[in-house]
Amino acid sequence: MGLVNKERIIPARLVLLRREKKISQAELTREINERYSSDQIGISTVSMWETGRRPVSAKYMQVIMDYFKVSKAYLLGFTDDPKEELPQKEIDNLIETGGVGSELDKAQILPSDLFRFHLCPIYVEYPNLYSMNGWAIYDDKTSELVFPDRRVKITDSFWNSDKVRLCTLRQEYDTVYSDNSKKPLDLRRLMEQESVLVKMTSPYVGVRSMYDGWYHHNEKKSALINNIGLVLPYEGLGISYNAFSSGDAFIY
Repeated sequence: MGLVNKERIIPARLVLLRREKKISQAELTREINERYSSDQIGISTVSMWETGRRPVSAKYMQVIMDYFKVSKAYLLGFTDDPKEELPQKEIDNLIETGGVGSELDKAQILPSDLFRFHLCPIYVEYPNLYSMNGWAIYDDKTSELVFPDRRVKITDSFWNSDKVRLCTLRQEYDTVYSDNSKKPLDLRRLMEQESVLVKMTSPYVGVRSMYDGWYHHNEKKSALINNIGLVLPYEGLGISYNAFSSGDAFIY
């Protein structure tokens, strides 16, 4: 029996790297296949990597590192510096001990601490319903919160406590889809809808931030796709994501 690969790329980092390079999932699939021709993958594999449904196989780790010019430690979430290398022994120890970042697991983020959350998922709350709450990735280089459908610039006025609050943990009272009477669609009902609200089941908040939102069917009706080109195969319905009809959806 072979050894179990415990090195797991953080899905949100793969999504962010691809989007920063301004390439689609199809283009990334092609680039990987050109560099690792002995075992070809399909676009559905990249989609499952990015949603956390399937871990990236160890054989593709170096290919992804070389293509995006980032370190293994960065892909695994053990450093926020894409170029920082860590000894393999240190990586193994971090995996065994649960990794890094536990000191960041506090509820509210202060302005003075925001830089520590570069490329990390942050939950953005608007107490006065100034805008829609949700997960975003913080980009310290541009001082922006990157939502799945928009970017929000962090300015001095942004920190008005009456308008916004940034957290590392989602508050228990705040739910995007909290009404238990709203049942997810099965495949038959999904195919009857023109557009659906998708909620990922992944434990990675960064994945949910990137993928949660409105989708429609692609031209071939073989998968769901959103307005920025992210693809979710129908095979993942009820496994990596749930879908809700537009009639059932609501925003808190």
